Amino acid sequence: MPENRGLYRKYSVKRRDGRDKKKGDRRRGAVYFVLDVVNDPFAVAALTNYRLECEGNCPLLANELFALEQELRAGRHDGPMLQKLRGGD
Repeated sequence: MPENRGLYRKYSVKRRDGRDKKKGDRRRGAVYFVLDVVNDPFAVAALTNYRLECEGNCPLLANELFALEQELRAGRHDGPMLQKLRGGD
């Protein structure tokens, strides 16, 4: 998989609620980093580390990330967490 290219702009991402565009919002000018959780061999490790970092402050997110990790480790690409990310919630 990964080509050794470093950081570059590959995706165009925007918040669905537009908060990063509103004047005075702390998210204005936000920059996003995208992971392909299905095909990137490093994504599960990244999700695990993110989950561990946020679990004290965001328990629901941590629980859902754990469920997503389990789906991916099991090779399930049709599980409820992936469906939620695809917009099927």
